[in-house]
Amino acid sequence: MPVPRSRMHDTKLYDLLEVSPDATSAQIAK
Repeated sequence: MPVPRSRMHDTKLYDLLEVSPDATSAQIAK
């Protein structure tokens, strides 16, 4: 876990993407 993501972001991103944490982190960093 390179970046500290919040619960809301984590849930929303995972719910929309449903992919590996790498992609999720990239979205948050964006």
